[in-house]
Amino acid sequence: MANYIIEREQWENLIGLLVERDAIAGEENAKDSYSGRGMYVGSVPEHCIGFTFDSPGQLLAIGACLPEAYDNGDTGDANPEWITRAARMDTLGQRSIVYFPGWQVESTEDEDDTDSDDTDHDGE
Repeated sequence: MANYIIEREQWENLIGLLVERDAIAGEENAKDSYSGRGMYVGSVPEHCIGFTFDSPGQLLAIGACLPEAYDNGDTGDANPEWITRAARMDTLGQRSIVYFPGWQVESTEDEDDTDSDDTDHDGE
């Protein structure tokens, strides 16, 4: 279960900032549903945000960007420093990933379901 939900717009802004600062090579390096080591409840994986990187410099840049991305005064109960304290890291062959258990991007599944339901009703 997520401790903190990041709004979709905040997530997209964060990705843009990370790419702009060369902290990640591109949007494909931002993962909004990563399941890391020990993130299973029974046999069901929990998902969180994560970022793949190639160098220690990129890892440091990611850490520097996270509090900046949330420095808009509207983080609710989420202290921007908590995200860096929650960080874990895994090696993925030649690359690594830093991920943040408990931090998830808001789901858009309900919105997608509602949109498809509206489309069906319009056709009747």
